Formats: sequence, structure tokens, C-alpha cells
Amino acid sequence: MKNDGNLNPLERLLKHGTGSSASDVAAYWRMHETERENWDTALMRQLARWLVEAGEPLLACDVVNEGLSRSKADVELRQILGLAHGDQGRR
Repeated sequence: MKNDGNLNPLERLLKHGTGSSASDVAAYWRMHETERENWDTALMRQLARWLVEAGEPLLACDVVNEGLSRSKADVELRQILGLAHGDQGRR
């Protein structure tokens, strides 16, 4: 088992809910495109929700859109997309 110092920003976020900044998570997202192919939609939902709450609606939209490309009928992803779009309008 990894100690927390060896966890990537996304793993820290999902394990603890904290410990990663939005910029760390965004950089990790952008740099690990091939790894994302193995992520399931539940992980995409969790990450997208966190990004909306962290004030990163554009990146949340990217995450949701990738999730929807795999699961077009996912209602929860569509709801998160609506929240992200709404948040964009407030900024």
C-alpha cells in the first residue's frame, strides 16, 4: 500500500477529499490521458463534482464530457454538467 506522500493528486483527493489543489488535479488530468481510459463513470462523476465545488467548471465539463462519451445516458453526469455550466455563468 502506498503512503500518502506517494499518492498522485487525484488519489489524494479521492482518498481524503482534500490534499490536492484544483491546479494539481487539473495538471494530473491533462497529463494522464491514456490512464483515463481505465476510469469508470463513477470516478468521473466524483471528480467532476469536486471540480465544480472547487471552482473549476471548465475542467468539470471536460471530465463530464469524457464520461458521457462512454455512458451517454448517465443522468447524474448530465446533472453535473448543468451545474458546471451554471457555475461558468457566475464567473
